[in-house]
Order: sequence, then structure tokens, then C-alpha cells
Amino acid sequence: KTVSLQGYAEDLHNYFPIRCVACIEGYVKLVYSYLMEYGQPFRGNAKKFDTIKFSIDTAISLETHSISLGDFVSHLLPANNFEDINKTLSTILDADFIPLCREAYKMIPRQRGFFGDDESDFNNTLNVIQNMYKVRHILCHEVGYIQDNVYSGALAVFSPETYLKSTWTFLSVIECVITGIAP
Repeated sequence: KTVSLQGYAEDLHNYFPIRCVACIEGYVKLVYSYLMEYGQPFRGNAKKFDTIKFSIDTAISLETHSISLGDFVSHLLPANNFEDINKTLSTILDADFIPLCREAYKMIPRQRGFFGDDESDFNNTLNVIQNMYKVRHILCHEVGYIQDNVYSGALAVFSPETYLKSTWTFLSVIECVITGIAP
């Protein structure tokens, strides 16, 4: 019996926002760790996270596994959505992260669109990233199909290519910002 994958292709598209968000979260945790290991002023800025608490499980893990200060701190800092990343990196860098990204965006190699400019292209990338987090949340934490939840508002489901391109662009922008500040 031959099985057709035609009906499953659209379902597979749902995995792209989940995987892309996982890549962003993992990379951002590495950035947090790198900045803590880099030293001052980033370690000093991390003291501003005065509401962070760690569990007994974390304390036991410290004894069981030898981890660096950067790995420990990065485990405690949030990266659950775009707003968390923006707020956390703005605090660690002691500068508003989004304008730094806007400037870095101009530096990364990319194909420029026929219409629009750096500002609108950057805003479109951020829009895709923010929507991607929302779509991932719906897929992972809410009951029902994505079509039932997403198309009712301003939230859009993008193509896998758009998710991948925006994820690559966002990670490249973050890397450009970080290497410019802490080479």
C-alpha cells in the first residue's frame, strides 16, 4: 500500500516555528553565558536581576556538575519570548537592545528587497520573530489546530522559508551586536 504525504506537508509546517524558537532560545542562552564569562561590565549589570531565584534542584545540580558562572546565570535568565530576550539583553548590555540590533542589521550581508528599506526590512524580521513565538506557544501549549487560533487576529503563519530566513537573520544580528561589544 502506498502512503501519500500530500496531506501531511502542511502539518509539517507547524514544526518550523517550534524548532526555530528552540534554536533562538539555545543561542541566546549561549550569548548570556558568553557575556557573563566575558566579565565586566556585563557581570555587574547582571546584578540588576534581583528577582531571580534558584531552586534546590539547581543548587544540587551545582554540586553534582561543575558548571561555569556563565552557564549557571544563563540558566536562570529568561528567553521564553522576544520580550524576555530584549529586556534581558538590554539589562546585561546596559543599553536598549533593539536600537543596537537595528544598527547591526545594516551590517549583515543579505539580499535587499526591491521595495522598502533597512528599517522596514528589520521591522518585518522582528514581526516574524514575535509572531513565531506566539505560533509556537499556541502549538505547544493550547489545544486545537493552529488555523483555529491564529487566523482570527493579527497573528499570521508564515512559510517555513520565512521562519528560517528570519531566524538566521535575527541570530546574525545578535551575533553582530555581541561581537561588536564583547569581541
